[in-house]
Amino acid sequence: MKTKQVLVVSYPEDGSAKLLLRRLKEIGQSCRLVDLSKFPTLARSTVEYSPAGVSPVFKEKGFSFSDKTVKSIWWRRPKGKIRTATRNPIEKYIETESEIFINSFFSFFEDVKWVSHPERTRIANYKPLQLKIAQSIGFTIPRTLISNEPEAVTNFFRLNWDLPLIMKPVGTSFVRISKDIEDTENRNLTIYTRIIDKELVLKSIKMLTNCPVIFQEAAKQEFDLRATVIGDTVFTVKIGHSKDLGAGKDNVDWRNHKLKRTFEKYNLPSHIQKMSVTLTKALGLNFSAIDLAYSKKKGYTFFEINPQGQWMPSETIAGYPISKTLALFLSDC
Repeated sequence: MKTKQVLVVSYPEDGSAKLLLRRLKEIGQSCRLVDLSKFPTLARSTVEYSPAGVSPVFKEKGFSFSDKTVKSIWWRRPKGKIRTATRNPIEKYIETESEIFINSFFSFFEDVKWVSHPERTRIANYKPLQLKIAQSIGFTIPRTLISNEPEAVTNFFRLNWDLPLIMKPVGTSFVRISKDIEDTENRNLTIYTRIIDKELVLKSIKMLTNCPVIFQEAAKQEFDLRATVIGDTVFTVKIGHSKDLGAGKDNVDWRNHKLKRTFEKYNLPSHIQKMSVTLTKALGLNFSAIDLAYSKKKGYTFFEINPQGQWMPSETIAGYPISKTLALFLSDC
């Protein structure tokens, strides 16, 4: 049994976390699930400063760890299971203070292997930055405009009127549409990528000043791809739609739950694999899930990189040994 531990930061019901913990135990690696949503009510943490240095310690039900006892950390779901947002100002204050403390606490874990470091993960989620770096590395990216300026968007539409365009969020695709936490019917909304009606958008163009949006040329791909990068290793799946259950002809988002999806192994060209690894490392990450598309006309087009992206279908359906590869990567320090 290897002494220093691997921490899997997630919550007990997370299937990806459970699978990785199983793989870590199979190779004899000491590991532990850490559910940070238990802090501060069900877990304790202390940072002590002395002439000898700084000592950060986290405790939960007889289990504890410090920067001296951890070899690597998988930063999977640091906020734990999605929970109902609180309207209580005191609870919100405690939640904010706790999050600031926990982020500061883990900043002392400088000598561990991160998959991936919280600060790097945060910055890597910036889609405008992703596109800039991807293009500089050599990826083909769609014609893109990110703006809340009506005139700029109107001009972009006119220059690309004959091209199908999509719009998508700059940040998250998930939004709460009801202030009432008891409103279970309208509580959350997922914004899927769809081809837009330019005339319809132009009729409401002044509303754009309220929020920036990404507008892009639709790829019109033959198929979608997801490349999972772990260190220097790349596993790629071809994503198909075996049946459309009502997503509509303008849907271009394979994540749409109204599509019945298929996943199969795909041999991504070596130069695209190398670019995927280069992009992941350029963003300071050790892991990523990269969304690409392929068309005969344009070849491989980059959409975005997900620092904490989903890989389970690539293993459970397509058959790649991703959890084992990730376990070995975290264990081999």
